[in-house]
Amino acid sequence: MHTTPPDPDDAAALEADDAARLARHRARLERLAEVGMEMVEALRAEMISAQGRGDVTAAGEAARGLGHLARAVRHTVALDTRLARDARLRRAEAERDRWRDEARVGRRARKDEVREHVQALIARAGDSRGREALERRLHQRLDREDDRDTALFAPDTPLGPAIGRLCYELGVRPDWEACDGEPWAPAAFDAYQALARERPVVVDILKFAPDENGDPQPPTEVIFGPRRPSG
Repeated sequence: MHTTPPDPDDAAALEADDAARLARHRARLERLAEVGMEMVEALRAEMISAQGRGDVTAAGEAARGLGHLARAVRHTVALDTRLARDARLRRAEAERDRWRDEARVGRRARKDEVREHVQALIARAGDSRGREALERRLHQRLDREDDRDTALFAPDTPLGPAIGRLCYELGVRPDWEACDGEPWAPAAFDAYQALARERPVVVDILKFAPDENGDPQPPTEVIFGPRRPSG
């Protein structure tokens, strides 16, 4: 089930409103902290003056008021810190969501690309009786979302290993000679042969999610393990 992505203009307007609201709240908290500190200084001066006069009662009242105001100022500063932290977390979450959305769109495009090539390999395989069943399993395999496919169909994963893995998994026996000249064919053949011998396929891909700071991560090594053909 695909959801309609939000309108970029609407999302930008909401983000601007949130930023403006946060700025107003933090400005008010800053002003509250300033007023609180002015009152703290005034009570401190009053307490010192009362102590100098020997007025214990007035000094005690000023000290109690000073304690209450100090706690209020601390709470104001803590609230401002929390607002700033929450804003950073929301930005990081929004960035991760953006990366995930882009990764999903990229995976769907890559699946369509792999589908086209594997369909062509099925058509060339020469077994017309099993062709419909193979194509049906191909569509079922590519139309479902599987967390294990995140790396296999990532846009930055080489195309060949994905084609070879899918052919092996579905039980397709391609006519590899007919693929001569296709740039993805050597890697697809190598992956197919490795999986048929129950050996893992190792490829380098770009990581599909940012790190905790929202920055792209360096390439990483991904292993596609052997899986028995279906059917």
